[in-house]
Amino acid sequence: MKIVVFIRHAKSSWEYPELADWQRPVAKRGLSDIMTIASALKRREIIPDLVLCSTALRAKQTALGLLQQLQSHTEVQYTGQLYFECENAIYNEIRKTKPQVNTLFVVSHNPDINAIVLDDLGVQADNIPTLGCVLCTTNTGSWANWQIADTKVFEVLMPKKLH
Repeated sequence: MKIVVFIRHAKSSWEYPELADWQRPVAKRGLSDIMTIASALKRREIIPDLVLCSTALRAKQTALGLLQQLQSHTEVQYTGQLYFECENAIYNEIRKTKPQVNTLFVVSHNPDINAIVLDDLGVQADNIPTLGCVLCTTNTGSWANWQIADTKVFEVLMPKKLH
């Protein structure tokens, strides 16, 4: 049994309107939410063996912030395929994961996270908010053979519900 956690990046800042979308940093509220979510993950003993992460600054800061709070030195692989490409591009990146990885974090953006979680996994919600984390199990023995249809949600973490 493997675990995959789909994570929408933390709340981003609009303080600098001159920045391109991919350059926007995490906002103060986002930094607080990172601590909240990391604490919840730690209590559940969900620590990644690998993090797949979008190349956008807010996604990078989310991934690194979570790892820092989890006191983990896990490798982060940055890929543009997780930056507004589509859920199939994310699925293809997941399938490239080495078989020895048992717990995988995927840090990306909406609308892709919503498409995966709401449409493909059937979570009943209007939207996955910033730093929403969807914890799933999958029975795949190898990520190369992973399919979303074999993935089951066991918990959804949302910062506002954890405060």
